[in-house]
Amino acid sequence: MVNAQFKRNTIITTDRLLIRPLQLEDADHIFGMRFDRDAYKWTMAGQWHEKSQALDWVESALASDDNYNFVVELLAHDMSSGLQDSNPSDANKTAEPVVIGSMGIMPHHQLGYMFYKDYWGKGYASEALNAFVSKAFEELPEVEKLTAKVDSENYGSLGVMRKCGFTEVARVPYVNATMGDRTEVQFEIGRTK
Repeated sequence: MVNAQFKRNTIITTDRLLIRPLQLEDADHIFGMRFDRDAYKWTMAGQWHEKSQALDWVESALASDDNYNFVVELLAHDMSSGLQDSNPSDANKTAEPVVIGSMGIMPHHQLGYMFYKDYWGKGYASEALNAFVSKAFEELPEVEKLTAKVDSENYGSLGVMRKCGFTEVARVPYVNATMGDRTEVQFEIGRTK
């Protein structure tokens, strides 16, 4: 059973990011990430070709009782140099955060995430995952461990897992929708007592 408060009302902030519950309006962003070959090739489902696929997925995720889905937004003050704009003429302008990724917990407490390629290699995935895992353990007392699966050649995500304290527990063969026969690295992280 899903913790409705966590699924619908949780807002997580870090120095640079805001992680908020998925909304119907996020379908275009989900589609944008799933349409990019460099991003989708690492997923089990492969590429989406129609925006309707993203809308269907978001609607299903919002209605489901077995997952938690969030989007990751880059806060306005970190969009260029990471510093607040010092131009006094812009003092009254409010920049909106921009969606840079998504993450969530699927059935069996498996984590997943995806980011727009333009935001890879900047530490956003690690920052978001650390904050998200901490909040998940805080809000979901029944969860003793979280798991994740990463392709053995997805070096960026392998690094994120290790940086965030996940432990490798197995390597198993799997079939990727885009790349065929592959090796999957399985990770887990336990609740700290």
